[in-house]
Amino acid sequence: MPLHMNEASGSWCRSRSRLFDRLLEMEMNQDNMQRKPVRLIAAACNNSGIGKDGKVPWNLPTVPDHAHFLCQDFESAVHLAAQPPLADLIDTVWVVGGTRVYKDALKHPWCDLVYLTHVMADFDCDVFFPEFNRGLYQLQESIFVAARRICLSVSQSAAYVNDSLYSG
Repeated sequence: MPLHMNEASGSWCRSRSRLFDRLLEMEMNQDNMQRKPVRLIAAACNNSGIGKDGKVPWNLPTVPDHAHFLCQDFESAVHLAAQPPLADLIDTVWVVGGTRVYKDALKHPWCDLVYLTHVMADFDCDVFFPEFNRGLYQLQESIFVAARRICLSVSQSAAYVNDSLYSG
């Protein structure tokens, strides 16, 4: 059962050093926690836009129905997913946005996959998928699909970062 995270609109602001301190603390307490793969899923248009006024600016199929646990920030989601009783029920932590949650997830040592759909069109957006070091990722698959007059290029990338934090 996946764990889905969503950034509360504009309400989350944590200092980078506090987040990294917490992640290191979690690494040191791994005997009490179960490591879960962290995977990102996003769709971004030509200018890397992912949203406008709190909504997705295009029509694409929605996420299938699963059990959803929404967390206000990435740190609390990983912590929640790694401890009983949810640790026994959750196979994967799925990050579904927003920008700050994506940034933190991309830097997390447990992040191993990014599913990124390129919506090959221009949309007016006020929220964007973050820049990241694509050199740390290897393209696994690229599919070209036409749907509802919007051309989509679906790519799946995998990262193997030697179980250490990186800044990208």
